Amino acid sequence: MGLAWQGDKIMKKFLVSMVALMAMSTTCVYAVDEKWRLSAMLEQGDSIQLFYGANALQDAHNAAADSGAVITLSKGSWGDFTINKKIKLIGYYGFTSYYDSGTELYKLTIAANDVVVDGVCCDHMDVIKKDGLKVIHSYVGYLRGHYYPHVNTTIEQCYVQLIDSDFLEYSTNLRFYNSTLLSMPKYRGENIIYVTNCVVFFQHIDDLPYGAYHNNVMVGYYDTYHDVSYPNVYYYNTFTSSSNKEAVLFIDFGEHVVREGNQYMKFVTVFGEDWEDIDGPVRPVNPGTGSDGTPCGPLGGNGFTDKPQIPRVTGSDIDIYPDSTGKLNVKITVSAE
Repeated sequence: MGLAWQGDKIMKKFLVSMVALMAMSTTCVYAVDEKWRLSAMLEQGDSIQLFYGANALQDAHNAAADSGAVITLSKGSWGDFTINKKIKLIGYYGFTSYYDSGTELYKLTIAANDVVVDGVCCDHMDVIKKDGLKVIHSYVGYLRGHYYPHVNTTIEQCYVQLIDSDFLEYSTNLRFYNSTLLSMPKYRGENIIYVTNCVVFFQHIDDLPYGAYHNNVMVGYYDTYHDVSYPNVYYYNTFTSSSNKEAVLFIDFGEHVVREGNQYMKFVTVFGEDWEDIDGPVRPVNPGTGSDGTPCGPLGGNGFTDKPQIPRVTGSDIDIYPDSTGKLNVKITVSAE
């Protein structure tokens, strides 16, 4: 089911704002049955279409042009989905602590070039032989490549629980920014990855993927590492240990490891006394300073926000009343952040 509007640019801006806010609110008047709480707004050019129901995402995707469309999703669970057009997909909220108030997909497959995914939570993300993918403000449970090459993939301001080694092996110019990377696979290939302003958890430092690590908080499972020889590049990272939170991590780097400006701190110093189990993006409280003068980890560099770049409804109200002539008036009030 869908609704559509077309008009001049001023009217378009008004309608985009209003429809986006109302579509993402589960308190709208149409949200009587659970399935009707799902909505997808398709914006392309001066056209806006709004789709409702369990098939809303597929309907919006079918109606989208092959390139340049934006699809904005409401809260709710959307199951499995494959993107095979050059679109931007925007959810309401993407992180695990907020399943009940976010946009959740079980498996999201990327099968088109230059796709942008913003503010979704997906248990599996499969990248199928495509280039230019950008994922931001999102939770990814398992990031997979399935032995397909991909170029210029960027993961930014995300929480990634597990990365498959084939996702790294078949990548070119793969970059992670301002994210929490909970488990990095062992990777011994020729394609270097770039990890900047992230929190990176690892067990054995010589098992970290071949890469350049810059301005990160690097959290080791052990508090001592000897004879570290794998030729990664480590610039201005803060190293700490999760096993002994009161110890300063010690690393014996070999001569083939390129490094400069790294610092070594206690876990309680970096993350504070009130540390809790990880269930979303990590925000260090005292992570040291990177080469650019901003904090190491996600709060430095380009910074971190957990919300997608759209308004978020905090309340809405629809009031219908007659005027002195007997005509019905409709007043819609929406508050957002």
